[in-house]
Amino acid sequence: MPHHTTPNPPADAPSPFKTLMGRGGGNAHTPPGTQALGMWLFLAALGVLFVAGLLAYVLIRVMGTRGYTAPTGEVFPPTAPPLHTLQMPLVLWLSTAAILLSSYTLHRAVENIRHERQDRFRQALTATFLLAAPFFLAQLFGLGIMLRDHSDLAVGGASSLYRTIVFLVVVHALHLVGGLVPLAVVTRRAHAGLYDHEYYTPVANLARYWHFLDAVWLTMFGTFLVLG
Repeated sequence: MPHHTTPNPPADAPSPFKTLMGRGGGNAHTPPGTQALGMWLFLAALGVLFVAGLLAYVLIRVMGTRGYTAPTGEVFPPTAPPLHTLQMPLVLWLSTAAILLSSYTLHRAVENIRHERQDRFRQALTATFLLAAPFFLAQLFGLGIMLRDHSDLAVGGASSLYRTIVFLVVVHALHLVGGLVPLAVVTRRAHAGLYDHEYYTPVANLARYWHFLDAVWLTMFGTFLVLG
């Protein structure tokens, strides 16, 4: 009887995390653009989570400033302090400048590798990492100060507001770790000469993710400033 071989099934498309870490290239079964599409879908999912948390904060923050009287005549006091009373530590302003600069240097890194300017590419990635590390530390320090200064909200009627702020801070911190680790790996691989103008997908996806972090932080920081 003739021997029939069973073809190997196509390999799964690399995950956005593997692509960020520089392990997503060289798959002949992956159609062009799959990795970029996977990253956009990944960012969309993260965006939905962040928007849901931010909307919850806005509703609780605004509606909580108004007390109300129940039909039974019972009076319920406000569950949130008046608007414009939450203070933003100065270090958060400095961290905002750092992430804006790091987004620019990462954009320059992508442009440089596209045009095979290897030295400038590696320099831009190194500059991005040198800006990203203090940004990460400043974010943790500043947000920690903010939570500490308003710890009185953790008890009583304002506890739901405080828990929402904690949720946003934790999710944001996880997003930062999810960007800082791949940034370190991609920078190390760049200095090892693993990227060129023909293959720089991990760098491009890292830039997309970092610009997403930029937008998330600016939106979150702006909301805290506007509502206070």
